[in-house]
Amino acid sequence: MNQTSSTVDLSRYAAKSRIAVSIGQIETLCGAVAAALLGMAIIIGCVVVLASPFIPRKLDHLAFRYLQLSPFAIAIPIELVSMMFILRVLQSHVSPILLRLAIRQYRLPILLRPVAACWWLIHFILLVFIAHQLLTTFPMNRFPEINQRIELRILEFVAFVAFDFSSNVFLLLAASAFSRGSFLTTIYRFRLLLDFLLAIALLIIPPVQTIFGKDVAHWYGR
Repeated sequence: MNQTSSTVDLSRYAAKSRIAVSIGQIETLCGAVAAALLGMAIIIGCVVVLASPFIPRKLDHLAFRYLQLSPFAIAIPIELVSMMFILRVLQSHVSPILLRLAIRQYRLPILLRPVAACWWLIHFILLVFIAHQLLTTFPMNRFPEINQRIELRILEFVAFVAFDFSSNVFLLLAASAFSRGSFLTTIYRFRLLLDFLLAIALLIIPPVQTIFGKDVAHWYGR
């Protein structure tokens, strides 16, 4: 991942107040933690799949086994490089850090840009999915009082916003894989609004196991 030329004037998006600087620093810290934890989880997951006993071990299935395992084997070094790139750039203290990170992403040939965008979108979706599953574990009817349910909802909303805040780094990297112009800067400007809207959506959507179990009313405590 090397620095490339860009038409974006980064000085226009530099933080000009203490509040904006603080938000940028917190966002950078959250993004670094998310990149490190999610990166390690993906690498561990790939290793577990590669060592999984359900993969055919017979010699006549050897080619098929290698075909199955190749995406996971390829993902490990790519994830390592991606994680190191993010963590190295996020060490910068020059605002805007996340936009600078997106701009410094290596500019792939046009045919490979959708692949890069999908790579970062997978990270974004994984982080949001993990947050949603972790924070919607307990059904609402375990709290009989309405005040307790409201307090739980508020705490869940704050936690969702924090997770969405952390996922901004992957969203911006996905956007920069396609465009380094107005598309990227528009997402950067409205990223906090997107975080709040996504948090509201996650607060409404039931857990995956509840959806497949057709027990949505039970989760909402109705």
